[in-house]
Amino acid sequence: LIHDFKKQNGIVLIAELHEDPKELLEMSGLYDEIGAEHFFDTTTEAINYALQLIKPNQCALCGATGEQKCQTYVPIKEIPIREHA
Repeated sequence: LIHDFKKQNGIVLIAELHEDPKELLEMSGLYDEIGAEHFFDTTTEAINYALQLIKPNQCALCGATGEQKCQTYVPIKEIPIREHA
């Protein structure tokens, strides 16, 4: 799946991955193929990174209106995670 997605110029982003699955990805070589820069501690970080990759001039919605940044998704600041009691 990852190989096919990357062949189509896709970028794989992984968020909130626990240590055991991360070790399996490292042993399989997929961690290096995905790239350490594409692993994030939180989903918010991953989404904000993805928003930086969007090219508004190539987007059917944003490009049609001449926008310079995405008009559909707006980055949000990191939201603190509540600890469960």
